[in-house]
Amino acid sequence: MDSLLSELADRAKEARKEAGIWQASFFTPADRASRVALERLLASNAVLFVHDEIHAQLIGLVEARLPPGQRLTRDELEREAARIVTPQEEANYGTWVYYPWSRRLIHILPEAEYRELRTRRNRNKITAEEQDRLRSLRLGSVGLSMGFPTALTAVLEEVGGEFRLADFDHLELSNMNRLPFGLDGLGVKKAVLSARRILEINPYARVRVFEAGVTDENMDSFLLAGGKLDLLIEECDSMAMKLKIRERCRALGIPVIMATTDRGMLDVERFDREPDRPILHGVSGGLRASDFVTLPHEQKVKMAFRIVDINHISERLAASMLDIKNWPQLASHVALGAGINVDTIRRIALGHFQTSGRFYIDLEELISEGEAAPIDFSADAEFDVVNELHSRAKRG
Repeated sequence: MDSLLSELADRAKEARKEAGIWQASFFTPADRASRVALERLLASNAVLFVHDEIHAQLIGLVEARLPPGQRLTRDELEREAARIVTPQEEANYGTWVYYPWSRRLIHILPEAEYRELRTRRNRNKITAEEQDRLRSLRLGSVGLSMGFPTALTAVLEEVGGEFRLADFDHLELSNMNRLPFGLDGLGVKKAVLSARRILEINPYARVRVFEAGVTDENMDSFLLAGGKLDLLIEECDSMAMKLKIRERCRALGIPVIMATTDRGMLDVERFDREPDRPILHGVSGGLRASDFVTLPHEQKVKMAFRIVDINHISERLAASMLDIKNWPQLASHVALGAGINVDTIRRIALGHFQTSGRFYIDLEELISEGEAAPIDFSADAEFDVVNELHSRAKRG
């Protein structure tokens, strides 16, 4: 038994050495050097699983390009897929992606086709032109308990092409009431786990990881290196950092959004449009981050309650904060906050939403007794109405 425990301890120690790995490797067999590198990887026995569904992806691509209403038989689909690449050349087509943390090698379409097919179901909710604009965005997330679900939702919707992820904390079991990570992520940095998940969904996304979180030393790198952020998702716990990074974003003209997971509260600060806008809508009373650090603990707590507006928080949040001395979060509220964040980011980026302010999407008020919307269904509704709406959506 002692030898068994010793072996388990040794293997766990080896696993910890790889806990910081998050970057994927890419291979395009059509390129000779890349093909040699792929052969070398396979010979190393590092690959445990190979996933090759490229043929199904090609069929999906053919179907995605059909005019509305057109259907092809299976044989016709096969012929059209062969026009893109012959069955004999499928293994050399597109990209093989290797994920070292799971030791999986996966075959996917080239980038343009991959993005086209993956966002097929976004069509007309998001037009092709809008999708191109959205995937050019540089988004930063500070604090990943809410920042990662937001980034994850954005990746799924392809809102953003570059993601900068900052959090110094490791995944703990108590985080898993709302963060969609597996048990094998315990003890791994949240930023690393977030980067892995993003690249597993869209390996062509550009990701940068700040495992120390955002600090005085790396703040400008986080906000500016490689191009200024288009928008910051601020969800960190540190009140001083909330103030400090807003001060810098205001100076740089970077808009900031923050969802608090209580009563669907969302803060939007359009520093890109309002360079003199008071930090946090002025509720901090003009307090600067440098002043906050020197406040007595009691004053810091009062300031935190003032910023979230204690008169408008839910009773359960107030009770929980006093009980567990922490900011409670439910998975359903985090999911709602992520959706609100990404919807707001999309509309800001497309110029459909220009406003700063504090907003509430309180589900207990919106979905409650006596608040159901009237349903007016007419059996005489003309199908032409649907066609007209379809045409309008196509026109943008």
